[in-house]
Amino acid sequence: WSSDVCSSDLDEGQGEEEGQGEDEGQGEEEGQGEEQGEDETPAREPTMEERAEAIRRNPRVTGDRVALEKMLREAVAGDDGAIGELEAIERWLAEGRQVEVLPEQQNAGVKNPDYRVDGEIVEIKTRNEPLNSRWIKDNIRSANDQIENSGTGETGAVEIQLRGDAAESATLEGVERQVRGQFTPTRSLSLTRVSVYVDGQLFGEWVRNADGSITRTYPP
Repeated sequence: WSSDVCSSDLDEGQGEEEGQGEDEGQGEEEGQGEEQGEDETPAREPTMEERAEAIRRNPRVTGDRVALEKMLREAVAGDDGAIGELEAIERWLAEGRQVEVLPEQQNAGVKNPDYRVDGEIVEIKTRNEPLNSRWIKDNIRSANDQIENSGTGETGAVEIQLRGDAAESATLEGVERQVRGQFTPTRSLSLTRVSVYVDGQLFGEWVRNADGSITRTYPP
């Protein structure tokens, strides 16, 4: 009887040890699996060439292919203005919009506006260098002239994109001062909207009301 008891005790002890071993092994394997999941390599950022190709292939980008290809080549080559236009197209496509590339031609020495987005003429202006006290104001005037002289008889919008040092130096007070210095009830009458983006995010937006007055719609 004494011997039987010892044998039984040993069996139970072995079972417990084996169970513990299995549990520990399973825990180690689960832990390893979790660690492996945590160590997964993050998704690679697409190159500029890949981003350009995605725009080429998107069926919601229509219009003048010559002008589109010129912009994409310049963006791949590192031109700041072209990169700003590429980023604008990516943003419009992400928002589900239809983008028509307008032909690049001169009207009385003034370049045509860039795009028609969901039927609205839109001109893009991009800056990387730190803002000065006039750049936004001057480019609102330039965009207005481009739309006014386009020969379409339409009004449109300008979207100003601030990147890099320009984004870091932008303040809402300073941006609004420049916007309201040029986008007024009596100035830039071919514009119905001025939108300013900082590193791809809407920073401020102003619209012309039916009576000609200007209202800031973002931030409210």
